[in-house]
Amino acid sequence: MRPEQQLEASSRRQTLTDVVYSLEPDENEVVRELYLETDGRRARTKDVASRLGCSASRVIKLEKRALNKLRRKPYIRDLLLDLDR
Repeated sequence: MRPEQQLEASSRRQTLTDVVYSLEPDENEVVRELYLETDGRRARTKDVASRLGCSASRVIKLEKRALNKLRRKPYIRDLLLDLDR
């Protein structure tokens, strides 16, 4: 990855991190575990559930709720689309 691409990716990650902290604490934790605290790959739902001490279905529910909230913020929508790729 070129330096400018690395800088852009770092900037996107920081913006998302800042916005994620506006979520409810349980949603915040799930989104951070799934998307922001990995080495560029999405964490597995069952692994996150195990680390958080809840069921995989609870993680999925919290993830969906959090992403829906974030998608309502226009400036975040494009960043989320990048994560889904």
